[in-house]
Amino acid sequence: SRECWFCLSSPNVESHLIISIGEYYYLALAKGPLVEDHVLIIPVEHMPNTLSLSSESDAELLRFQNSLKRYFKNQEKEVIFFEWASVRGIHANLQVKEVTVASC
Repeated sequence: SRECWFCLSSPNVESHLIISIGEYYYLALAKGPLVEDHVLIIPVEHMPNTLSLSSESDAELLRFQNSLKRYFKNQEKEVIFFEWASVRGIHANLQVKEVTVASC
């Protein structure tokens, strides 16, 4: 959609925030981060949620998630993934936030 700021073809996309582009997903820094290393995994295709995507995209999503888990583990942090779902059908985006692991 031309109006959607998550669609790569939109003039509203903030390309300076994009980290990596795959076939089905791309990784971008959050425009309004909740924490320092807040990133988004966003479907390239305009879909209302990640469950709407084809099963072929699952392997790529898993690769992005595993890469981020390794990145945060190297910083002694854990990562959580969550998705905002909306009945308005906005562009899906999987939120990625780090959490510091408490040592005992």
